[in-house]
Order: sequence, then structure tokens, then C-alpha cells
Amino acid sequence: MLKKMAALTFFVALAYLAPLKIFGATSELDIPYVPNGGAKQQLDLFLPDGKGFPTVMFVHGGSLTQGDRKEAPYRQIGEAFQKSGIGCAVISYRLADKTRWPAQPEDVAAAFAWLKRNIASRGGDRSKLFLVGHSSGALLVALVSSDEKYLKKFGLNLNDAAGCVPIGSLLTNWFDFNSMSEEQRRKLFERSYLNLFGNVETFIDHFPASHVNGRMPPILILIAEQEQYQPPILESAGEFAALSKKAGAQVEIEVLKDRNHMNTIYGMVKTDDLTLLRIIKFIRK
Repeated sequence: MLKKMAALTFFVALAYLAPLKIFGATSELDIPYVPNGGAKQQLDLFLPDGKGFPTVMFVHGGSLTQGDRKEAPYRQIGEAFQKSGIGCAVISYRLADKTRWPAQPEDVAAAFAWLKRNIASRGGDRSKLFLVGHSSGALLVALVSSDEKYLKKFGLNLNDAAGCVPIGSLLTNWFDFNSMSEEQRRKLFERSYLNLFGNVETFIDHFPASHVNGRMPPILILIAEQEQYQPPILESAGEFAALSKKAGAQVEIEVLKDRNHMNTIYGMVKTDDLTLLRIIKFIRK
């Protein structure tokens, strides 16, 4: 009995002296990524077994005015990455119906900075952080991966992201403002979506194509087959890729066969989904 007690005392003391970290599949929910932030400035973290795994930060869509990480299928996407041996942080961000632009990309950058600081303590490789987003979330991850001012606020730069995967979003400006009168522009910006930006200059600046440079991480643009032309996402991706190539950045474009805007993202809940597997291939490469 005394020997058992001595052994127990020894292991308890050892635990205090050298805490043992056990890295297994786990989920952490409702993590604030900014001090004193609201519910929209939180993330849910899905971690696989082991150590040294890459991690995806997933950003939902919703035209910048709706959506949340708690809605389907976002948690399930996090779990699909987790089951595939890849960490996933599914984030919420302040929506533009209540918070003016550029609060949205600022939140994406803040969440990424939190991951950069904290993923290693949870077993992940902080040099293997990838930004993935759908629809307006795709625009946000591409913007944070091209316009360095957002990450610089947190002492980071574009090279701190290992890669970026925008899914289903225009990345270039599609309006011909030069052909419009001042009155036409004014009426255009009275519309609900453009009103988020207030003026032409801010609207053009919010497109990733306005900030293309050679320091961007590798980018894989995914486009559903049924959304190539309306809106002209494929043409926009081609323009973005051409600008990137000229700047010395690496951009790939892939069209997802038999997919539309929404089933592209809903399919990713399955570990054998072609979109999910394509992203994993990009991460592994």
C-alpha cells in the first residue's frame, strides 16, 4: 500500500513538473479571437489526432450580410477536415448589416492571427495555415491573402499564410464606372450591397485584384461548373490569375464538374467529396 501511494505521489509530482500534452482528436467551441469581442468574433476549432498537422481556416459566405459558423454545413465541414487529418477553424465575423466595411476582412485577419499564435500549443504546424472561403467568404480570404495591410496590423505578412482557396466568388471589379455619370453612380451606391462600401474607390479597393503582388501565397481558385458565366466568375478568375502571373505569384483555377454555387459547399461535409479532396491535395502539395 505504501509503495502504491509513493508511486502515485511521484506521478502527481511529475505531472506538475512536466505537464504531459496529449494530442488527440478534439473540438473547442466558441473561442474568442479578439479580446472582449462579440459572438461574431469567435471560432470553432476541430483538431485531428497527432502533431504537426496543417490547419484550414474556413470563412463562410452570405453576401457579407448574413451567415454564421453555427449554421449548416460549416461545423460538418470542420469535422470533415478533422477526419482527414487536417485541423479546421470555422469562424464567424461581424456582418455588414450592422458593422461597416472593412470590419469583415479585419476580423478574418484577427482570426488568422489567433491561429498563428495558438495552433502550435494544440499540436498544429503554425507554418501550415491555409485560408479557405466560400462566396463572399472567398472574397475575404483572397483579399486578406493579397492586401497586406490587414495582416500587418497583427505583425504578420502574406507569407504567414501557406495558401489560399477561394471558392465561388468574383475577384475583380465588374462595373464600368468610367462610363457612368455622377448621378448614375450615386443611384448605384444606393443599392443595398454597394451601399456597404460607400463610394467607388472603396468598392474597387475591396476586390483582391486591386492588390495582386508577388508576395501572395499560392492560390487555388475553385469554381462550380454551373456558375462559370452568371456571374462571370470564370472570366474574373482568369483576369486575377493573369495579373498574378505577371506579378510572379502562383494561381491555379479549377472548375468543379456537376456543381453549382451551393452544392459545392454542402458536398464538403463528406470526406470523399471531390471538392474537399481537391483542397486537401492543394494543402499536401
